[in-house]
Amino acid sequence: RSYTPNIVHLNQEKNDINKISLLNSFITSTGFVSVGFVELNGLKYYVAGDTDITDENKKVKCDVAFVPVGGTYTMTAKEAADLINIIKPKMAVPIHYGSVVGTKQDAEEFISLLDEGIEGKILM
Repeated sequence: RSYTPNIVHLNQEKNDINKISLLNSFITSTGFVSVGFVELNGLKYYVAGDTDITDENKKVKCDVAFVPVGGTYTMTAKEAADLINIIKPKMAVPIHYGSVVGTKQDAEEFISLLDEGIEGKILM
């Protein structure tokens, strides 16, 4: 498995985006998928993509995490909450539910399983 990040520095007039990095994360059903980080205004955002819990993503350090909760091609709500409770971002947002697989109930279950001190936010 590869865990070498590709880092892209974007120089914009207001320097809004400091860094974007992509790395590979293992998913059991299809092999490797891209996931990434965005650093913006001093906050680090982690987008998990279609993935399961891995040794690599248990080491993620971020302020805001977007994690899949649909359960068919990704983590279940409980597995996603377990990951978030390990990496402990300030905020966690459930993704990858409601259109192809998973329901809003999965997102709500995810939020209910988060440790105290981690804010869960449903955006859709």
